[in-house]
Amino acid sequence: MNYIVVSKEKSHASFEIDKIVNDLNISKDSIIYYDYEEGLMNQILDEANIMPLFDHTKVIVVDNVSMAKPDKKLLEYLDDPCLTTCLILIDYESDIKKITCPEQTKLINCNLSTDKFSYIKEYLKEYKIDSIALKYIYQISSDDLNHIKNELDKIMMYKWEEKEITIKDIEKIMYFPEETDVFKLIDYIVLKDSKKALKTYYELLNKEDPIKIITILANQIRLIYQIKSLSNFSNDEIAKELKVHPYRVKLGKEKARIYDENKLIEIIYALSDMDIAIKSGTIDKKEALENYIILLKE
Repeated sequence: MNYIVVSKEKSHASFEIDKIVNDLNISKDSIIYYDYEEGLMNQILDEANIMPLFDHTKVIVVDNVSMAKPDKKLLEYLDDPCLTTCLILIDYESDIKKITCPEQTKLINCNLSTDKFSYIKEYLKEYKIDSIALKYIYQISSDDLNHIKNELDKIMMYKWEEKEITIKDIEKIMYFPEETDVFKLIDYIVLKDSKKALKTYYELLNKEDPIKIITILANQIRLIYQIKSLSNFSNDEIAKELKVHPYRVKLGKEKARIYDENKLIEIIYALSDMDIAIKSGTIDKKEALENYIILLKE
């Protein structure tokens, strides 16, 4: 089976990919990734037609596909796919109504207003947890499904034997950075106040992994940038368009008024470079953002 995943958010698409890979019982390390915008369609299709050597199914993820105007060769492949390959196409732009889905391909719409509460409840279905504790997780968590998943995994591991989760467990194990903490860090970075930025970063490090801090920071700055570009619309209209809670739009709009658009883009690229450097092993994950902040004054 092949998949077309339509999503406005990368985190939602990543969540769907994880579900597909888990169902296939394939190691994430053996997934092959491509970017559609790099124009490697021939290479992608050649890879898709080669049988896997070690797993029963080969998984290929192709990012930034436009299925409203798909490559002709891609459509031909989807009509007659290799049965030992699972091709996952991620589309962030197309209107789902304009996508024609081939017979052996499943269309997944991540834009059906993801119900965060149902997601949390379903994820913890093997554990005993009352409605009050579920609502508490819902209230303190952000809209980043990847981060929610990581925190749920932590508490499930912690309560592996008892299989029962309480509010006390949630307060002890789970961590969702306050919006105000992240906004403070963004403020200090934009103002190039390295001393205060470092202090805030170290405070966040006491509770969170450096990579997650970079991810949360990037997601928040990206959201502020998106809100800035939609500043002529009402908070409710922006929340509906970006599929986030209106309160997050309210906070983001306050910052969008004072942040320079080019500065936001500059920081987003810097955070992206950090992520690449960490994954390639060229820099320690803690030092990546730390070094960036230290050099802000220069």
